[in-house]
Amino acid sequence: EAKSIREKKFGINNLAYAQSCNNLGALYRNLGKYDKAEPLLLEAKKIYEKEESEGLSINFNNLGELYYSMGRYKEAASFFLQARQVWQQGLGRDHPYLISNAEELARVYRAMNQHAKAAALYSEAAQSKYNRLKSVFQFTNEKEKQLYLENINGATDEYQSFYYKNWSHNKASPAYELSLMNRNLIMSSVQQTRQNIYNSRDTSVTNMYNEWVGLKVQLAKMYSQGAEAKDGPAQSVGTKADSLEKVISRRSSVFKDLQRQINWKDIQKRLASNECAIEFIEFRVTDGTQWNDSIMYVALILKKGATEPFLVPLFEKGQLDRLIQEKSGDEATTINRLYVSSA
Repeated sequence: EAKSIREKKFGINNLAYAQSCNNLGALYRNLGKYDKAEPLLLEAKKIYEKEESEGLSINFNNLGELYYSMGRYKEAASFFLQARQVWQQGLGRDHPYLISNAEELARVYRAMNQHAKAAALYSEAAQSKYNRLKSVFQFTNEKEKQLYLENINGATDEYQSFYYKNWSHNKASPAYELSLMNRNLIMSSVQQTRQNIYNSRDTSVTNMYNEWVGLKVQLAKMYSQGAEAKDGPAQSVGTKADSLEKVISRRSSVFKDLQRQINWKDIQKRLASNECAIEFIEFRVTDGTQWNDSIMYVALILKKGATEPFLVPLFEKGQLDRLIQEKSGDEATTINRLYVSSA
């Protein structure tokens, strides 16, 4: 209806009309009506190119999504890459557009069996999501923290499923790093940082730290209300907070250490020769296009002298459920019995 009104009022070579074509094409793609979606998106593309509009990058991404859905992977990759090039120049790396684009392009490369490219993009998307979450996670309450984690769980499951199904189990550093990112978020504590800063008795650092916290709280509220990193007010507050953080890091080694992201190599350095560190993780399994009902449990093992962590598949949730159901008695008793049983 909007498309018809805009066509009558502005004609078919107008950006408003192109926007309607683009939006309607994206809707038809979501509905699986690819024969209707393609001509609309291509019509919008023609107008955007003629007018040199910023809407062209969104149109490129929409075309990438369409051709991926149609199984035309080379065309999908081409359009995703064109959108990506524009957004990398104009938006920050942690912008939601680029995060979604990285995930979508990773799925294309996964479908094309170009697993190294897919892995790099999944890692990039995970790091960017971590950066965005870290900027607000320390300054939210426990309920809000849980909501943030629930929002990224689906993506985490997709990443871990890819590493499990399509990546060498002997090179599990990406999977290990992803697990550590979630742990870093959970363990980040503004109270701990504040106490260490105050204990230094350096009033100038304390004052700068309090100002930095105020800016971060302000930024967290902006993000929760839908602002983006490149929005005017949010960008200004974010830039000021980043500049202040650099100054505090130079003045306070404690603050610098607490802001640093822990990686698997940091953990490995702390291990004794007869020790290893194990991350137990669970995730839903997907092939990149469809989810199944399986939940997989694996162990990520890091040894002192290893070049990388390695992955050990443990079991599917259904296998454990069946084992528990086969035994008699209540669940807790059954589990205790299984730990001392040779069965």
